[in-house]
Amino acid sequence: MNNNQVADLLLEQRILQPSQLEDVLEEANLNGKSLAQAMVDTGFVDHSGFYQVIADALGTEFVALEGLELVPETLRLIPGGLARLHRALPLGANQDEITVALVDPLDLRAAEDLRFALGRDIHVVVSPTEQIEERIKQHYGSDTSSMEDILKQLGETGELLTLRGDGGTVSEVEADANATPIIRFVDLILFQAIQDRASDIHFEPFEHEFKIRYRV
Repeated sequence: MNNNQVADLLLEQRILQPSQLEDVLEEANLNGKSLAQAMVDTGFVDHSGFYQVIADALGTEFVALEGLELVPETLRLIPGGLARLHRALPLGANQDEITVALVDPLDLRAAEDLRFALGRDIHVVVSPTEQIEERIKQHYGSDTSSMEDILKQLGETGELLTLRGDGGTVSEVEADANATPIIRFVDLILFQAIQDRASDIHFEPFEHEFKIRYRV
């Protein structure tokens, strides 16, 4: 979770006073800690207590994953690529929604992307970060098919070429589009879709970012 987002939430919910938050942020920034660890080390909460605080602030449940058995049917609710990409662990489901523990429960975009991809509502709960990451690695492995890994692999072959604007000829634009880094990028996008058994790939350009969504 982003320290600044957590800090804003703690102030908004009046869980910490501004002076207390300053002490916690100083501890986090000076020692390279997460806000969760800094709050534990400064004595405001214990480890589980921090995540309970976040859950209460978000109006959802805290779920400790220690000793919780996840059956294969539950794990299949989210394909491995999506689970690794959004750092999401499915915990259960009913007819209308899937209950998911997110490494970053404040990331509304991750929940929305999962809803779009899976075609079901997503109920986000809060669990300790390291427990979620451990379970994702345990059940889904660390296969290099997540979009984060796709971009990392792309970086190994060179940065994406910037397509020419008004100054380029048709042949120059075609040459750019056929350059190896771009071909590699498209190949990896298709590989991700195949791995997750996606029926659709959606490309959504924005002013400062470019989103790729899969429907599975």
